[in-house]
Amino acid sequence: MTLNEIILEKKAKTLGIGEVVSLLGDLEKTQERLLYSERQTEILKIQLSWYQTQIYGSKSEKLVNFPKELIPHQLTLGEGLLGDRAPEVVEEKTIPEHKRKVSNYKKDFPGTPEGSGLRFDSTKAVVNEIKIPAKGIEGLSEDQYKVISTNIYYRVDKQIVFRVNKYIQDVVKLKKTNKLISSPLPASAFPGGLLETNFIVGVLVDKFKYYIPLFRQNQMLADSFICLSRSTLVNAVLKSANLLKPIYKEVLKSISESKIISMDEVPIRVGPSEDGGDDNGIMNKGYIWPVFGQKGEVGFVYKDSRAGFHIEDILGLENMSGKVLLSDGYRAYQSYVKKIDGLKHGNCWAHARRKFIEAMKYEPEACREALELIAKLYGVEKYIKENKIVDPEKILKIRTEQSKPVAEEFFSYLDSKIADGAFLPKNTFATACSYAFNLEEGLLLYLSEPDLPIDNNHVERAIRPIVMGRKNWMFCWSEMGAEALATMQTLISCCVLQNISPTEYLNDILTRIDEITTKNVREFIPREWKARQKKELIPV
Repeated sequence: MTLNEIILEKKAKTLGIGEVVSLLGDLEKTQERLLYSERQTEILKIQLSWYQTQIYGSKSEKLVNFPKELIPHQLTLGEGLLGDRAPEVVEEKTIPEHKRKVSNYKKDFPGTPEGSGLRFDSTKAVVNEIKIPAKGIEGLSEDQYKVISTNIYYRVDKQIVFRVNKYIQDVVKLKKTNKLISSPLPASAFPGGLLETNFIVGVLVDKFKYYIPLFRQNQMLADSFICLSRSTLVNAVLKSANLLKPIYKEVLKSISESKIISMDEVPIRVGPSEDGGDDNGIMNKGYIWPVFGQKGEVGFVYKDSRAGFHIEDILGLENMSGKVLLSDGYRAYQSYVKKIDGLKHGNCWAHARRKFIEAMKYEPEACREALELIAKLYGVEKYIKENKIVDPEKILKIRTEQSKPVAEEFFSYLDSKIADGAFLPKNTFATACSYAFNLEEGLLLYLSEPDLPIDNNHVERAIRPIVMGRKNWMFCWSEMGAEALATMQTLISCCVLQNISPTEYLNDILTRIDEITTKNVREFIPREWKARQKKELIPV
């Protein structure tokens, strides 16, 4: 008998039946309030832990971060150092041969001179030869001394980054005809302007590939004793984006032709609208929507919100039947797929896995089995990738035989845990299970679609420049700037995916911008430009 029941029993002897019933009702309400408070406390603890992780903790999702109780043989730092120690036994042991991954930075570049001690491609890097004569041979003729050896050393150097080109253009008058003639200035992307094409390209690459904001580039110019207003740099970016807009649109068109289209969204800060709205100068929240195709291309589209109708604007409602859209669990994608007959919706296993990673602190035993099963699915994909299996039938066979049973076991396990466990509604493990169950059909779709990746990580890697840039330039001053960001980031990211130099590509494109028409614009997107460059390099 509980304490409350004992008290009620004693009071029942002096109180009436009605008063006892009233007390029981008050007790039930108090217990409900207590249970509600416990639930709210658990939710607040989870939120506090999440914020602490975002500020101070590691965001790694590797399984090596399991709690100690899940790895019983692992000791903490300093554990086992005190007390009796067993005598040290030295014995010989054969270490099996294994392969070790070597960083690209530790490998010699192609074209590196033998014994240089410095890794660089001598066929591409600028090498400035500096002759150092022997001291003491000044004034001697060559027959008075003999060179017995030559030592070669390499050092990395950097000269002044910026310089001013001074053009001296002669205007000549022919005496016979009185005709004035002169040679034209070298071509520039913006004729009559103050900037060379390669300078404009440098500004674009520094901002959109290396995340250097324009105000910092302006300071770098000042360090070289060159004064340009920041608006000049801003206009250079906006004009370049406007010139390259047809190529940008053609990249989006090329992506839309893929059978598998991956999509995501990332927020950015955008300056006040220019329509005279009552925003009092407050920054607005916009979104960059990345769209990834199957040809090694990614396109970025700026929209002013995360509303679902933007997906229709970007992908359209036509020509999507028979394709697959890969995304996370955002419901706007599900609503879009329902509008198109024949469009399939795949979901990302990495997002589902992330929910269980977040729940590890609170339900470690329940999450461990789920994470191990997901790890087996990724193990199959790793085997396919490492063995360079590209035949769709072989991929489908491997996934059917190896991945499908594991995926079925995963959802059966979640079913059993939810049925057996008494989880609170806001429990993190229950939330992770609910997320997986809601997307079960989309998560299993990759088992029947050999071209469909298991996750959307390639898109998240593609938006890294946006996220890193957001930490440096912080915001776009206007919506026009956000659209320029989407245009330039698309072209530069496609260059990176195609393994070509954005500097070489943009220099060539901006120099030949007058050659681009609506009929040949496809030839100037990064993927086709790379293919054409290879053909031109093939000797006849």
